[in-house]
Amino acid sequence: MPDEVAPMSVLSLLLPTKARRDAGTDGDGNPIVLAEQDRAAWDAAASYRETNWAEIVRLYDLLIEVHPSSAAHLARAAAVAENSGVAAGLDLLGELDPDQRWHAVRAELLARDGRFGEAINEMTASLAGPTSVSDAEAGHRRKLIARWTQ
Repeated sequence: MPDEVAPMSVLSLLLPTKARRDAGTDGDGNPIVLAEQDRAAWDAAASYRETNWAEIVRLYDLLIEVHPSSAAHLARAAAVAENSGVAAGLDLLGELDPDQRWHAVRAELLARDGRFGEAINEMTASLAGPTSVSDAEAGHRRKLIARWTQ
C-alpha cells in the first residue's frame, strides 16, 4: 500500500494540515488565515512564499481522482488561485455548485482582486441560511466584511 498513489496523495495533503494545526487559530480560538500564520509554530515550517502550489494542485488532482468531493474541488480552486492567480481560481469556482464555503472562498478571491463590493456580497452570502460554521469562523468572516467596507 505505501507504493499506491491514492493513499500517498491523501497522506500528502493531510500531513501539512496536521503540521499547521496549532498555528491556525489565535489564543481565543479565532481563525488565522494561512498567509498570516506563524510558520515557526508549524511542525514543518516553510515560508508562505516558498509553498509549492503547483505540487499542492497536483496532489488535489490525485485526491479528486480517487475521492471526488465538493470540498476537494473547492480546495483545489483555492490552490490554483495561489499558483496561477485569482482569475484562474475564480474560473474554477464558476464550475462548482455554490455553498457557504464556496461563497467564502469566492469572497476572499474577489477581495484579493480589489472587487470589494462583490466580496462583501459573497461573504454575506456565506453567512446566510443554516450553517455549520463555528462562531469563531463566522466572526472572522464578519471582520473581513468590516475591513472590506472601509
